Amino acid sequence: MPINSGTTSSPIYEPHSFLYVFDVDVIAQARDLDEKLRRNEEVGPLVGVLVAVKDNICTAEMSSTTGSGVLKGYTPLYDTTAVRKIKELGGIVVGKTNLDEFGMGSTTKGFAFQSKAYKVLLKAQEAAISKLKSGNKLSVAYQAAVSVVEKDALELAGNLTKTAGTGIGLEYRESGLKLNAKNDRIFKQGMVFNVSLGF
Repeated sequence: MPINSGTTSSPIYEPHSFLYVFDVDVIAQARDLDEKLRRNEEVGPLVGVLVAVKDNICTAEMSSTTGSGVLKGYTPLYDTTAVRKIKELGGIVVGKTNLDEFGMGSTTKGFAFQSKAYKVLLKAQEAAISKLKSGNKLSVAYQAAVSVVEKDALELAGNLTKTAGTGIGLEYRESGLKLNAKNDRIFKQGMVFNVSLGF
């Protein structure tokens, strides 16, 4: 992953592991620690250890967005206790790592900065909803979503949720009303679905 040296808290818009890298401050911190070592000053047990923290942990002078576009540009005025202690012990915080938006997930595949994925999901959801018509099989709605993802973002197709939603309401609580590739039940007037897609 290319990182431009000399940038401060630079956002990487096609992120993988890191959302932000704080390389200017890292070099300054490393030089300060080198000077302390040369002067035989006391340094902590983490001296020179490079540390990355999740983007849902506040760091002063570095963006903290919890992987969400809603908080894009937010920079806290303080370090959390954990970050402060890492720095006090000589550790160097190098950047903020990726996570699902607001930490809601476990795969790190649904983060807000991946705008292409978000746009494709919206388009796929609209396609699925458009197929929820009387007489259509429920599998047709799911397949419409799959078709959009395969056309617009083939690299993400394998990560699409295997169920695109479920029927809701007292009369539709049964598990047989899932929107997936195998459900051949027929959509009827009055059925209500919660359509929810993700990677």
